Amino acid sequence: MKDNYNPVPNGTLGVVDHVDDAGQIHVKWENGSSLALLYDEDDFEIINEKTMKKAFERKIKYIDNNETVNKRLEKKFEKYPLYSQDGKGLDAEVIAKFYNPYGHGTWLITEGDKQEDGDYLMFGYVQLSNPHDAEFGYVTLKQLESIEIKAKLNGIPFTIGSIERDIHLPEHCNLKQAMELSDIEIPLFLIDMQEETDEVYEDEEIEI
Repeated sequence: MKDNYNPVPNGTLGVVDHVDDAGQIHVKWENGSSLALLYDEDDFEIINEKTMKKAFERKIKYIDNNETVNKRLEKKFEKYPLYSQDGKGLDAEVIAKFYNPYGHGTWLITEGDKQEDGDYLMFGYVQLSNPHDAEFGYVTLKQLESIEIKAKLNGIPFTIGSIERDIHLPEHCNLKQAMELSDIEIPLFLIDMQEETDEVYEDEEIEI
């Protein structure tokens, strides 16, 4: 790929960012270039996920084979099993955030139980494509792991990635903070729940 200012040499690896209306494939190249691919003009190869993961040392999967990552999450799940944060509303601590790095889809997990098969049944706040359809619900790790993010080029579908875990989510981040960091609108029922909880605490302080 030739470019007078920031060329992309043969063999350079990149991650697809998006495909525009003109059919150009916008890529984040490892050399820092953002030069778009032209489907009919440029030669390129879609490599498998393992190769890309090794090349960039990035976590394509939200849970990989890294033992440290697994142990850290396991401790959080042990601390917050299912139903352990009932009634906390916006004050519930978020164990993990999973998201679609290429578009809509965010899972803010607040509770989880390990299953007999090694999978985790998790509970949290989920927002997919429509913010008005966001709700609390259950999902398993395997279900998230099975999601393939796809795009189409000239009518041909191809996989560009998978769901990732946000490794930059602050420790002890509550649901309200996680929503704000994720640009998720806080629903009215959660705001009302928070106000009711605050009023209860205020009444208790007065009685004491």
